[in-house]
Amino acid sequence: MIAHIDMDAFYASVELRDHPRWRGKPLVVGYHGPRGVVAAASYEARRYGVFSAMPIAKALRLCPELVVAPPRFSVYSEISQGLRQLFAEYTSRVEPLALDEAYLDLNHLDGPGRVVAEIRSRIRRLFQLPASAGVGPNKYVAKVASGKAKPDGLLLVSEESVLGFLWPLPVSELWGVGPVSASKLRNHGLVTIEQVAHSSVEELTRIVGRSGGDLHRMAWGRDDRPVETDFEAKSLSCEHTFERDCEDVEELRAVLERQALRLQERLVRQRLRAGLVVVKLRWPDFRTETRSLRLRPGALLAEVAWGVLQERLRLVGQPVRLLGMGVADLSGDDQPVQLELF
Repeated sequence: MIAHIDMDAFYASVELRDHPRWRGKPLVVGYHGPRGVVAAASYEARRYGVFSAMPIAKALRLCPELVVAPPRFSVYSEISQGLRQLFAEYTSRVEPLALDEAYLDLNHLDGPGRVVAEIRSRIRRLFQLPASAGVGPNKYVAKVASGKAKPDGLLLVSEESVLGFLWPLPVSELWGVGPVSASKLRNHGLVTIEQVAHSSVEELTRIVGRSGGDLHRMAWGRDDRPVETDFEAKSLSCEHTFERDCEDVEELRAVLERQALRLQERLVRQRLRAGLVVVKLRWPDFRTETRSLRLRPGALLAEVAWGVLQERLRLVGQPVRLLGMGVADLSGDDQPVQLELF
């Protein structure tokens, strides 16, 4: 069995733990100011419709009494290292996904549900933080289960109950299905995972493209990806495809800064420093281009990427279909230099 352990509202939970005066109040972690974005939102903040990746300015409009706590990546990274050491006491096969989540291969252990319950209890005792977990026969099922266990819960899905668990769920719960693909599937009458499972691969491929076969396998609860423990990154990247071609400069900048935040987190987790920033753009006619720029010492990651993006927008003068950001020329460092974001 595979476990997916996910720290609940990790950054926000750490800040609430360390600042008792904020407990019970709506709180987000992010850089205060007109260009800041929400890195994490407490459950109290979510009741106001505030979620991660939202501009701070919008979050404050939704909840004027919101507490905005600046990120402390060194603290989050230290906790993450402690979590990995804890996981290693149970299995050598651990695949961290971010500072706050990881897959654990528990196939060699009896009673995986009991083991994960013990791990969650120790997380609470050692770090005073909540964690949700899902346990299933593969990574996909475990990931969905941990999401359903939130907040601060545990859900075990046995091999025999996989289809009963997955099939009533909406197609948006399928791995790799974003808003655009979900809309395409719904437009063809495919609303639940069960309906996707009973569709042919050929039909799914016509609807969503090459990922049709993968969706069909996932809909049947099949996922043969192993828990990967050895991975040497050559570059890190993330990208966003807009549902409609975007020409709103503020929205483009907000997306870029969210990507910078995600990349910063991954650099800290993997103890890496970057020498190059890369911006990827796809235009309405599907032309795709990348532009890279060397990162000087002390350079601001998001600002360098924003400068590249501004120049291309000015020269091309078209809306953007896809925006991506990456870092390359990576090197390890036992004492990594943390890039500033903004």
